[in-house]
Amino acid sequence: MLTYKDKDLDTLTLTECYEFEKEMLSRLTVASKSGFSDLIIGQLNSYIDLIRFRKVEILERERFGIDREDYNPNKVLNIGDEQEQSDDTD
Repeated sequence: MLTYKDKDLDTLTLTECYEFEKEMLSRLTVASKSGFSDLIIGQLNSYIDLIRFRKVEILERERFGIDREDYNPNKVLNIGDEQEQSDDTD
């Protein structure tokens, strides 16, 4: 599992994710300029993708209010009630 400052990726805040991504991008730049193998560069890119996925997850949870106390996963949006169609064909 990826860790940043002794915290698992799943427990990082959005700010920490941005800092972690910045650090990994810096490492990727150094690795590319130093001629590291494609395997190492690919692995760094995979880590960066995981960090970006975590950022999206945090933003979506915030957007949908999943972490709020009043969040109800069974709440649905009612657009309107179904109306009976009349048999009148005028």
